[in-house]
Amino acid sequence: STGIAGIGEKVNIVKDTLFPIELMKTTEYKETILKNKNICLLGHNRLATKGTINKKNAHPFMYKHIVLIHNGTLNEHIDNEKIKTETDSESLCIGIAEKGIEKVWNEMDGDAAIIFFNLKNNSLNFISNGKRPITWAYTKDMKSMFIASEAHFIKFAIIHKNIKLSKEQIWKPDDHDLWTFKINQKTKEINEQSISLKPKEEKKNFPISYGSNW
Repeated sequence: STGIAGIGEKVNIVKDTLFPIELMKTTEYKETILKNKNICLLGHNRLATKGTINKKNAHPFMYKHIVLIHNGTLNEHIDNEKIKTETDSESLCIGIAEKGIEKVWNEMDGDAAIIFFNLKNNSLNFISNGKRPITWAYTKDMKSMFIASEAHFIKFAIIHKNIKLSKEQIWKPDDHDLWTFKINQKTKEINEQSISLKPKEEKKNFPISYGSNW
């Protein structure tokens, strides 16, 4: 499955059980994504682990003010009271919208690299617990950025389009650091900030032996 969200004056999401190139050839993609005045594009190619392979379960997911894509698999869905989801990724989207990323990150169990756009403050956010990768880079004028799971995807894109990077560097976040990006309305440059979030405490398995030794 493939999905793409175009975020700008409005949010358009196109997704289907297709390969990426096939989706981008569709009339729906050309009419809704390309003709929108986007400030951000979020794309995702799904390898299903939980949930049926269908259009609904493809990423990105949108719930209220959160548009989200997720790489990884959770051991349990995020508890969202009465809202039931077939996929762990959609439960993440709803959980962040309802409870905030800090609380969700503290109760989440599993592998996760998450990228989400917050429509309330027009910010792009991402975080990884180190079990799935995220990399990013800025253009030389600091007015655009690329995000991908692995660095070689960014390198391929910039070489193909002859784009120069700021400091010729590709960055990788530290585990559990939430990075937030906003556009400066005066300079049109991208401003960044990061905070460290507390993950769920991992259960320790203690060896059990019999007799007097523990």
